[in-house]
Order: sequence, then structure tokens, then C-alpha cells
Amino acid sequence: MGQSEDADAGEVARLTQELRLRDDFISIAAHELRNPLTPISLDVDVLLAQARRRPQTDPGEIASLERLQRNIRVFIRRATTLLDVSRLQAGQFKLDPRRIMLSDVVRRVLATTSAMAQQAHCELAVTLEEEVSGDWDPGAVEQIVENLLSNALRYGAGKPIALSVRAQEDAARLEVSDRGSGIAIGDHERIFERFQRVSGAAAIGGFGVGLWISRELARAMAGDVTVRSSPGEGSTFILRLPMCPRRDLHAL
Repeated sequence: MGQSEDADAGEVARLTQELRLRDDFISIAAHELRNPLTPISLDVDVLLAQARRRPQTDPGEIASLERLQRNIRVFIRRATTLLDVSRLQAGQFKLDPRRIMLSDVVRRVLATTSAMAQQAHCELAVTLEEEVSGDWDPGAVEQIVENLLSNALRYGAGKPIALSVRAQEDAARLEVSDRGSGIAIGDHERIFERFQRVSGAAAIGGFGVGLWISRELARAMAGDVTVRSSPGEGSTFILRLPMCPRRDLHAL
């Protein structure tokens, strides 16, 4: 019996070490992939701005630069997602709460995802209630909003997307609704697990970690992310964050 227990403990230790090595590799790889692309992205932004200002610029040149800009941003976003996954798993994701307005964060996200919305042929209906604020980490909130909106654009491509921000009692409430295929009730919790996606989503792409990251970040700020959906009815993802000051936010 003692030998069996020792063998089990040895196997657990081996698997734990393998997981740690895997997470370290993901973190290093994501960091090395993302860092060189940041200055490249800035250079492309400058070239695109110059091309737009030049008189009689070939529209094909602008379209090519816009396509390059989108692809670089997608790559950076995916590398950042991998890096965030490794940080969350290692408990190294630090929150920096400060007083911000949710509508300001949404506007920044909309500015960076406008090209994605055009590419997905989605009309965005945005309703923002001002003065909906709280002590939250700006980067974490921005990442949650971007994840929810990009999901809606992928799964609801070609159909209208609705995004709203409002106060509800002592909480800020953001809703992102699409008119995609919807999600079975039995999958509502599963899609918030790591590396999980809705059925039939393989062709859409992605790692299947965006919703997991979003919920982890929201809960670390004393909030949550939930879904309301049924097959054939589209999906509404809801972010709730407390509006009262929070000074006990912690590292994940």
C-alpha cells in the first residue's frame, strides 16, 4: 500500500512538473512572438496614416495596408491571450484598480474593433449610459469588453450586434448581444472553461480561452460574466461589475 501511494505521489509530481514546464514555455513563446510585432504595428500605422494623407493614393495600397494592420493586430491579440493564460494560471496577473468610466473603455474598444466589424459585415447598435463608473483595472475591463465584442462579431457575422452600458442598482452592467446560432443551455457553463468553445465552432478559430479569461478577470474585480442564450435565438453576454469603491482587488 505504501509503495502504491509513493508511486501515485511520484506521478502527481511528474505531471505537475510537466504542466509547469508547459506553462513556462507558453509564456516565453507568447512574449517572444508579441514583442517584435509591437514596433512593426506602429510602423504600419504610420505608413497607413501617410498613405491616407497623400493625394491620389492608390486605393489598393490603402486596402493592403489596412489588411496588414488587421492581421498584425489579430496576431498580437492572440499572443497576448496566450501570455494572459499563463499569467492567470501562475497567479501572476496583477490588478491595478482606479476610478474609470465603463463608457470610456467601450469607446476605446470600439475604435480598435471597427475594422473587424466592417469585415464581419455587422452593424453595431451602441447604447452607452454615462457616469457608470467604478474602481476597476482599466486593462482588465478593456480585455473583457474586447473579448465579448470579438466573440459576437465572430459568431454573429453578417447580422446586427447590440452593445449597451447601464447602471443597475449598485452595479455596472454591460451587455453584448448577437443573432448567431445560440448556445444550448447545457453548454452555458462549459464555454467558460479553458479551451472550450460552442459546438461546431472549429471553423471560426481561436483558442477557446477568451470567455474563461473574461470571467476570471471579472470575478477578481468582484464581478462576473454570464450568458443568456438558446439555440436559434442568438446570445447575450453580460458583464456585471460593482460600482462601489473596491480596495481589496488582488492578484489572480
